Amino acid sequence: MEPKELIKAREILEGQSRFFLFLQVHCVALCCGIDAFSFEPKDIQNAMEKTNSIGIIEDFESVIRMVENCDVEEVSHTVFNQVFKKTEFLDLMQDLLAKVLELEKNKLN
Repeated sequence: MEPKELIKAREILEGQSRFFLFLQVHCVALCCGIDAFSFEPKDIQNAMEKTNSIGIIEDFESVIRMVENCDVEEVSHTVFNQVFKKTEFLDLMQDLLAKVLELEKNKLN
């Protein structure tokens, strides 16, 4: 049975599905999984502008905390259509969070 934290983390990311939709620039996740996405700052900026991604920083921080606290080796998510090693998923989410924070910081300057 899947831990409650992992189920909640999945629900949080699904709440940001529109943001992730705009990161699918190479293909679609249903076809290519994680390879469909671009995590380049220009594409993240575009996704943020198109979705008015309110709460994205808090959502990403929550997901990272929840997954860190889960005693699992793998994490799967329908948004990415991918199964990740836990460490790979956390690396992806931390990198994405860092880029979002940097873009938000630059917007304020």
